[in-house]
Amino acid sequence: MYFLGPQNCVLSIVEGRSDDGTFEVLNQLSASMALLGIRYHFKSSDINPLAKGGDRIEGLAKLRNLAVRDLIAHPEHYDEDTTVIFSNDISLCMEDILEIIHQRKFQGADQTCAMDWTYVGDNPTFYDVWVSSDCTKCM
Repeated sequence: MYFLGPQNCVLSIVEGRSDDGTFEVLNQLSASMALLGIRYHFKSSDINPLAKGGDRIEGLAKLRNLAVRDLIAHPEHYDEDTTVIFSNDISLCMEDILEIIHQRKFQGADQTCAMDWTYVGDNPTFYDVWVSSDCTKCM
């Protein structure tokens, strides 16, 4: 956010059902974000995408919609070329986020994503293939 300029950034976090103090830490970020001049939207949600009998994808979509609620409700507060970065509970460094933004701009893409890797035995394997399934239709 320092690199991009606080005036060009908004941080929106939807915290789930954790009981490990995450809510309290994220809630405390509000004062720091205000001092830096960064708009900060923080919500907590009981939506459980893994709930028995529920639709996982629908639950994830509801959580993501909560994260972009202000963008949808107040598009006049945002540039028409706004870039949205979604991240879950993985660790990203500044360079990772900037690379995703760069690739979106460089490729003229409507959407870019990081690759989620896992290991099958000793072999690194691209994990979320269903998320990127439409990419092959664009080639």
